[in-house]
Amino acid sequence: MELSQLGELGLLAELERRGLAHRIENDAAQVEGLVVTQDALVEGVHFRLDWITWRDLGWRAAAANLSDLAASGAEPLGLVVALAAPGRTSVEDVLELYHGIAETASRSSAATPRGRTC
Repeated sequence: MELSQLGELGLLAELERRGLAHRIENDAAQVEGLVVTQDALVEGVHFRLDWITWRDLGWRAAAANLSDLAASGAEPLGLVVALAAPGRTSVEDVLELYHGIAETASRSSAATPRGRTC
């Protein structure tokens, strides 16, 4: 069977059935009393850089994850940011992305994003 046939919810159900994941709901999982989430936004699927600014993309990325926490009834303590971008991406563009994330996080009382980019 292929992922396209199973779908996201089918995959989560299969992982849980096999004991590989537990208590994943609303795109979030409860781990030792904390609710965690990590939504990846993929260019060409969730956004197009010719239609959105880097700052607005950062806002969207933070909002997607914060809304998953809200749907789970969890209060944000911070954001972990994962970034995959071509090496030719401008540093200024990435800084704009992080400004959008930080602005969104500060409006929601979440801590400043922390993480590492490669």
